[in-house]
Amino acid sequence: AAALNNLAGLLRARGDLEAAEPLYREALEIYRRAFAGDHASIATALGNLAYLLRARGDLEAAEALLREALEMSRRVLPAGDWSIGSAASGLGRCLTGLKRFYEAEAALLEADTLLRAWANVPPRALQLNMSGLVDLYTAWHAAEADQGHDQQAAEWRAKLAEWQASTEPASQSNTQPAAAPGGP
Repeated sequence: AAALNNLAGLLRARGDLEAAEPLYREALEIYRRAFAGDHASIATALGNLAYLLRARGDLEAAEALLREALEMSRRVLPAGDWSIGSAASGLGRCLTGLKRFYEAEAALLEADTLLRAWANVPPRALQLNMSGLVDLYTAWHAAEADQGHDQQAAEWRAKLAEWQASTEPASQSNTQPAAAPGGP
């Protein structure tokens, strides 16, 4: 199942979603047969298939799988585990696409709290969640102007930029000296 899941991930990364989907589905079924009840590998496989479905535009099917993955993660992982935050982030990003903004906000903010609480969270998880919050508030502003969501999007955009600057390797940082006040 792990090999199928990995191959599907490679195909997804290459943009071959059609070829990846049956492999994700087969991996999920193997995990379901191998583990009675809830298991972290099942939750991961659910999430992987859901991300693919979301990328294909099937947001309703993705939402159902993401909810199942999130609830299973809550049952099998330690409270507050960053993987729960990652699952909540995926659900929030999916709900944004469905224009269910209040639910998306709750999921993405919960994810932010969980992801920031862990010292060794993969940086990509934090980046995706912060980008998800920017996307949420941008979409919400487009749907409901004059509600302050554009300001919330700007705040999260600034937080994301600050975080990216703080995690940028020194070899890639801007090494140019700052211009003097009143300079060019």
